[in-house]
Amino acid sequence: MQSLWLIALISAPSATSTRSISLQEAVELALALDPRIAARQVEASRSELVVLRAELDRISVKVDASATELWTRSGMGGDGAASQTLGLSNLSASLGVPLFAGFRLSAGIERAEHLRAAATSDLNVERRETALAVARAYWAIRKLGLITEAQRAALRRSQRATEIAKARVDAGLTPVLDHNRARSRQLLAEATLADLSGQLQEAGAAFAAQLQSPEVLIPSDAATVPILSLPPTDQLLERAASVRPELSAARSRTLAQEAAVRMVESAYYPELGLSGLFQVGNNPFLAGVGSRAISGSENPFANIRADVQLGLTLSINLFDTLHTHTAVREANYEQQKLDLEQRRAARLVETEIRVAEAKIAHQQAVRERLAPAQDVARDNLSIIQRRYENGEALVFELLDAEVELLNVERQLAEASADLRLAWLELSAATGSIVGVEQ
Repeated sequence: MQSLWLIALISAPSATSTRSISLQEAVELALALDPRIAARQVEASRSELVVLRAELDRISVKVDASATELWTRSGMGGDGAASQTLGLSNLSASLGVPLFAGFRLSAGIERAEHLRAAATSDLNVERRETALAVARAYWAIRKLGLITEAQRAALRRSQRATEIAKARVDAGLTPVLDHNRARSRQLLAEATLADLSGQLQEAGAAFAAQLQSPEVLIPSDAATVPILSLPPTDQLLERAASVRPELSAARSRTLAQEAAVRMVESAYYPELGLSGLFQVGNNPFLAGVGSRAISGSENPFANIRADVQLGLTLSINLFDTLHTHTAVREANYEQQKLDLEQRRAARLVETEIRVAEAKIAHQQAVRERLAPAQDVARDNLSIIQRRYENGEALVFELLDAEVELLNVERQLAEASADLRLAWLELSAATGSIVGVEQ
């Protein structure tokens, strides 16, 4: 079967080399090369930093050092004008610990963790969609190849019919018109085959470009699948609800917004914080005053002293012109929006599952009826061909039997490929990455 593909593909001038590839290999190649997946990986890594920064808000430690040589002239324009050179230095270590922040810190950490989970789910969404896109392109080419093989077999039958008609004409048993009709049908089959081969080349070139391959890639997976019974719909929906990354991302973002609401509401609560400051230098900062003491020495390392400050700060938001109230309402509206987005995502997932189930049932029913129809069409062609050779049937009957068999074979090829793809789509609808998670 693959040799026919090779003949069709190698015959094209642009085909320098070919390589058979399975769906699993194609998916793994796409997952490794897709820049959208790489971008999602960057976002997932950045979400880790967001969690770390939220954790660091639990405590603040800072160490600063400065040395300044400052020249000033004051009282200019009057009698007391004077110049002065100041040497200032300071080495400080500060510690800040929020003892109570109205649940803002814990909610901020929870929000960051949920957003990290959402970023990881977004990465899985991109991987699932990329794999599904590759599977659809893969089986579009595979189906086209199966149809091409059916057309090639039909061409061989047409050539045989032409030979039989010519032999009968040469023997004077039938008019020349029989040979002309058979030859016309053969030429039409050749044109159809050339058209299908061209479509196959175009699809293969697009698929190779999608996977960034310099070679022509030939799908090698078998098209036949056993007749399987579908699992109950409730079971599929239950699995999708727990596995589909879109639903996980929607849930995580909803939970993150709930934490964001608590962060905004924290402004209603008083905040209590502990602060500590240790300084060495001649330019100490006075925390309660908000300014620094100044040494009169020109040497920045003169008059150096150590200084320790400890303090508790209680702040209460008594009134802020309804800014907190409106911010809380806005956050609640955003939460309601995300709740609706989560419900919408669940509906889309259910739709995908039900559509995939319907496709499988449809294609299974078609294939079950086409398989015996193919046997009957082959038997009819064999009988009519023998009758025509014996002069008991018309050339029209022979050509019609060939067309009937070709139609059945093409429909069977399409149904087999579509059925295989439908099973893959159902697997993807329940959360699997086709070609990776089977």
